[in-house]
Amino acid sequence: MKQCLLLIALIMSFLTIQAQDSIPVTSPRIVTKIKTGESVKLNDITVTFIKVTEDSRCPIGVQCITSGKATALIQIETPKGSQEEKLYFGVDHITPQTTKQIITSQDRHIIAYDLEPYPVADSSLTAVKYSLLVLIE
Repeated sequence: MKQCLLLIALIMSFLTIQAQDSIPVTSPRIVTKIKTGESVKLNDITVTFIKVTEDSRCPIGVQCITSGKATALIQIETPKGSQEEKLYFGVDHITPQTTKQIITSQDRHIIAYDLEPYPVADSSLTAVKYSLLVLIE
């Protein structure tokens, strides 16, 4: 009887170890927040979040005909010069599911991820302090 219980215990521990090896693991994506006027640097490239020029995204708590979009202006500085670029956020543009690569430097990337905060019904847009969310991979 003891041998039977020992055999069952060994089989169960073997099956447990086998099950742990089959779980796929993905590494987490770390998001960096850049507030209006702030920059992030990657090697010899600097990306500065200048401002939000438009935010017509449909607020939470409201029914809208269209989803709208938000437009953010960034400045990209490289050793070759500086340029401004517009980033568009919303259902048909940049979202956490559909990111956009901004720049690449020495096999590392800065990727536009999202724009916060998302508008909410009955809140003042004049006092909003925006943050551009980027991934550095």
